[in-house]
Amino acid sequence: MELLKLFNVTKTFETGEKCTPVDRVNLTICENDFISIMGVSGSGKSTLLMLMGGLLKPTSGDLSYCGESLYSMSDNALAKWRGKNVGYLF
Repeated sequence: MELLKLFNVTKTFETGEKCTPVDRVNLTICENDFISIMGVSGSGKSTLLMLMGGLLKPTSGDLSYCGESLYSMSDNALAKWRGKNVGYLF
């Protein structure tokens, strides 16, 4: 069963100059998958995790959880979804 699916997800920040740490990412995470995200500093790992956790909205593309688009949800519904489904360990 597909839990989390990213389709052509891009996140661009414009703070003087354009920075695109996540560029057209396609990823499917299924039930019981164990994944690891690795890369050098500044490669977009934290941005990708924030997108996957519903903390950032993508510039383009879509994310779905169990077939429901995260970014078609209202802000309140997305906050409830995060409270029920997302946890971060630092």
